This record gives sequence, structure tokens and C-alpha cells, in this order.
Amino acid sequence: MKRHPALQPFSRDHNVGLVFARRIERGDAVAEEFAKLWAEELDAHFRDEEALLGPLVGDDTRNRLVAEHRAIRELAESVATADLGRLGRLLDAHIRWEERELFPAIEASASEAELAALGRRTTVIEATRSSSTWAPRRGELNRSRQQNSTD
Repeated sequence: MKRHPALQPFSRDHNVGLVFARRIERGDAVAEEFAKLWAEELDAHFRDEEALLGPLVGDDTRNRLVAEHRAIRELAESVATADLGRLGRLLDAHIRWEERELFPAIEASASEAELAALGRRTTVIEATRSSSTWAPRRGELNRSRQQNSTD
């Protein structure tokens, strides 16, 4: 499914999260590595989603978004003693819910003006993550997308 450009930066972040969630579930990731990912990207991603997407959805959906973020955040903040398998499963299920339900709901209900405003914000946010150690080609892809949009 083609995602609205305003939501694509969140989807690209989700790719990083899904890959890591699978690694956790397989036992290929360690707590210290997740703590680094959390500090460098996921915590900010969660805050950005709550601030930017929360106002675009109804109360029930916003409450679910915040509650799932809170559950993952609590595990992330105590990752040294957390059940990593549970963390991986929660992260995976949460990202899949956002991609399968939350984003399509926003695409269907948000106005073009709201999506345009969201797009301006997500473009700036994504630029700050261009040097990601978790998605090393992100900066290159961003530059290519920007070049293609001006051609």
C-alpha cells in the first residue's frame, strides 16, 4: 500500500523498529543495544507520533497509541532487567497496528491541509535522523527523494 508522503518518515522509522523487534525475538539483540536504539531514535519517534498524530485521531485511538507507547517505554527504561522477548513482541505488534490501522485511519480522515502540515513537520524530523546508525542509507535516500521532488 502506498503511504501518504506525510506518514512515510514514520514508516521508515518503523522499518528500523521491526527489524530490531525481530532480532530481539530471535535472541540476536542484547539489552545494551536496545538501550542505544531507544536513546538515539525510538524515544523521539514515540514523542513525535504522540505530538503529531495524536491530534489527528479520536480519543480511543489516541489513548491506545499513548498506552502502547507507555508499555514499551516502561520496558525500554528498565531494559537491563526487562523481558526482552516481551519487549520485542510488544514493539512488533505496536508497529504493525500503526501501519495497518492507525495510518490508514489518518489518511482517510485528515484533511489535505492537516496532511500538508504534518508533511512539513515530518520532513524536518526525518532530516534530523539522516545520520542514523540504525538505517545508514537514510540520509542518502532522503537526499535522493529531495532531488527527485525538485526535478
